Amino acid sequence: MADFLKTQGVSKASFQPVLEAIHHPGADLSEATRKMILAALPWSLAVPADQRHEAQQAIVRMTSEIVEAVMAKLQESLAAETGKVDELEGSKTTLDDTAQKAEAAAAEASGIVEGSQARLAQAQEAQAAKTAAVQDAEAAEKRVAAELAATRASITEFEEVLTNSFAKLRDATFEEGEAEALVEPVLAMGRACSLEDSLLATLPACLARRERGAFDQQVLEQAEQTLRQKVAGFGEAAVASEAQFATCQASVGAAKSELEAAVGAQSEAAEQARSAEEQSSTAAAAAAEARRAVTDFQAKVAEAQATKEQSREAAEGFKSYNVFMFEMLRDATSQKAEPSTEEAVMEPAAEAEADEPAAAIPAPQEPVAKIPEQARAEVAQAVAVLGA
Repeated sequence: MADFLKTQGVSKASFQPVLEAIHHPGADLSEATRKMILAALPWSLAVPADQRHEAQQAIVRMTSEIVEAVMAKLQESLAAETGKVDELEGSKTTLDDTAQKAEAAAAEASGIVEGSQARLAQAQEAQAAKTAAVQDAEAAEKRVAAELAATRASITEFEEVLTNSFAKLRDATFEEGEAEALVEPVLAMGRACSLEDSLLATLPACLARRERGAFDQQVLEQAEQTLRQKVAGFGEAAVASEAQFATCQASVGAAKSELEAAVGAQSEAAEQARSAEEQSSTAAAAAAEARRAVTDFQAKVAEAQATKEQSREAAEGFKSYNVFMFEMLRDATSQKAEPSTEEAVMEPAAEAEADEPAAAIPAPQEPVAKIPEQARAEVAQAVAVLGA
């Protein structure tokens, strides 16, 4: 078939639209009928119109009827979709007016809710402020509690150093080799108390000696005095922190009481707002239903318009592509050129050669001569089956 199309000057690209038309669902052909037409079609349609014999013309007529039937169905589909769009657009009622009235009723009902919502907002703000006050009071309480705990820990730590390490060093009751380990916590305590650098420098040697002079004794007394003053200061700070902690606890209690009252006021305002919203729920539901009706109607119109556009594109595409290519092949005729002077001179010789036996015909033209014979046989067979 490909060789035959090429011989007739028909490209596969120009023949493909006709095949697509035969395979189109609108052709409504049985599988057997489609196969028979497809078997005979290339050997018929590719032949110029002025060279087709009766069997080939019958196949082309059948194909023309199929193409026309497909085109008619596409146009019927377009007309039906156009009618649906016109019906939807023509049957548009007062949906917009109904929706507007429903919206107005919902707005009127929501106006009743506005007052209660304003009171609720004020109550919520008051509750938020009381909540923040409670949080601040609790944070201050925690901060003072942490400071008090740290002060008490420092007192305990300093007293432990004074009664243990410092006392052993001061009284020279430490064991051999134990002095260095006892001096370190004393020095750490001295640094925490911000002892003078000169005192910190001489203190380790004075503490480690068992036999001490007047200078060593003076250094130890000064150091002990400073450390005990620091412990006394911690004690005063602890007393102040305890008083402040009690004040913070009282503030937390008062803030929680105020928060409880604000929560009650907020709950009452919320209940009033819910009651007002329930009264307007019916109007809001009606407005929502009206809006959905308008939206659904618009969606139906848009869907119908899209389907109509698809039908229009399908019909126009089939006409401009499949029908055009079929009609071009169907109506194509052979192009016979005017004989030149040399050909006119050679015509007598050609007529003479025509009278010679077939053996004188050049061999390369035999395959071309066999193609029409094959076409006639297959077309005749297809037409006979189709006719039956």
